[in-house]
Amino acid sequence: MDLQALQTNSSLHTHTVFCDGADDVETMCGAAYEKGLAAIGFSAHAPIYEKTGWETDWHLRDFAAYIAEVQAAKARWNGRLAVYAGLEVDFVKGLIGPADFERKGLDYLIGSTHYLTTPSGGRFTVDGSVEELERGIALFGGAESMVNAYWDAEEALIAEGGFDILGHIDLVKKNNRGGRYFSETALFYVERITRIADILAAVYAKRNIAVEVNTGGLNRGATTEIYPSPALLRLLRERNVPVILTADAHCADHLDGNYATGRGEMKKAGYL
Repeated sequence: MDLQALQTNSSLHTHTVFCDGADDVETMCGAAYEKGLAAIGFSAHAPIYEKTGWETDWHLRDFAAYIAEVQAAKARWNGRLAVYAGLEVDFVKGLIGPADFERKGLDYLIGSTHYLTTPSGGRFTVDGSVEELERGIALFGGAESMVNAYWDAEEALIAEGGFDILGHIDLVKKNNRGGRYFSETALFYVERITRIADILAAVYAKRNIAVEVNTGGLNRGATTEIYPSPALLRLLRERNVPVILTADAHCADHLDGNYATGRGEMKKAGYL
């Protein structure tokens, strides 16, 4: 699977009714074809209960049925649309990560940090509501401590590896519109994103990975910009870290949602 060949004309981060998406596999394939995409990749939220004991309503339960359906779609659409089978795997240090998953039946893995472990051993998700973020900030004793814990987790995910695509790299900013909780131009934050870009550059020299330019926050009205931020995207370009445009689509209408914006930011950063 050549990620660079699919850089701006595919949708490899997609969710269906097998996890927290609104549409089924066939509907998503039909929409991708109608939109003129070269490829669609399915990336259900990987099963989490067995490794963590956590009950959720948005992770895949029936892995076998999921793989069978995507493989059947791959055969049905052969010659018209490239279809790939993947997973989006949560990273929680010591519990779960992309490196834990066998690749049988899979074409690629997305590695993502949604959860943080708090100093007291609890957890919260940075991908939740404003109220959930505020709870997490309180548990960490402040926004800067929480943000640093997020980037620590991202660094640990990158070090462990096992993924092909790094998902929504700065997801921690999701509910931070207008710098509500922390400044993304503060010295500590700039130092963290610069460090992550340096780490990714070193890793890419050894492993074939890409960072996604994710328009999902825009598609769902959660953010006013892509993941990664334009500032971080420029840092990645300066270090020649490859990227791939994704929609993080949870419905067929979003398969190429805000791709014009994503391509525009990639062009400004020097990727196109």
